Amino acid sequence: MSDNYITINEQQYKYPSQSNKINELLKTNSDGSKNNKTIHSIIIPKCISSISDYRFKYLYDLNYLDMSNSDISSIPMYMCIKCENLNTIKLPSSLMYINIGAFRDCKSLRDIKIPKMVNTISSECFENCENLIFVTFEDNSELRTISNHAFNNCKSISEFIIPRNVYDIGMEAFANCNSLKAIGMSYFTYDKAVGPFMKCINETSYDLKYDLSYFGLKGEWEILHINSFTSTNNVNNREYIIGRFKHCDIVLINKSIYSRNYDSYKL
Repeated sequence: MSDNYITINEQQYKYPSQSNKINELLKTNSDGSKNNKTIHSIIIPKCISSISDYRFKYLYDLNYLDMSNSDISSIPMYMCIKCENLNTIKLPSSLMYINIGAFRDCKSLRDIKIPKMVNTISSECFENCENLIFVTFEDNSELRTISNHAFNNCKSISEFIIPRNVYDIGMEAFANCNSLKAIGMSYFTYDKAVGPFMKCINETSYDLKYDLSYFGLKGEWEILHINSFTSTNNVNNREYIIGRFKHCDIVLINKSIYSRNYDSYKL
């Protein structure tokens, strides 16, 4: 593929000389109603370094978006909102920031690989991606922030390994992820009024590595199940365990119960 051609439905259009034609092809109805266009694939070339907000919104038939050869560093706001048949997204290695609602309501998306240099997954980014199962990060991920509602209502995610550089997880970032069964965290401290795992936490088990603190709502983390826990501290110390998980009345680790009211004991 030439560096100066955008490919739409296997047809190449030279950029920027054919910009008007490209804009006409990608134009959608502002009210979200379906038009008579059928766009099923888009390949972005290397010459493209930025995309405007809402650029591919309401392309209901779009199922393939390849940005891997572009030099884009930031995915714009709501770029693919309501692309309900979009099941394949290839992101560029140059990517550093995924903006608000970029892939919201992409209900056919099943997996996404986040490039190494991405430092922020913004609010609502994958919200309502109901069939999203696999979220993976390249080795040595530089991710620092997962913002409010980023994965809210992603009902099919069963496992999520949070990269070790993450220091901020926003309000209800994983709310309503009711298939979530395992989550991995490294060196993470959380302290906000509304926790990230609302309505899924009590059914979730965790494989935790290193040290973790959580000070969320009592209603969220009243009972916390942990499959395995690796720490430089004494994991058998009840005061340490309960102290690290404020508001958790009961913490289960490796089938041992740690309670605020009783000494630890085996199941």
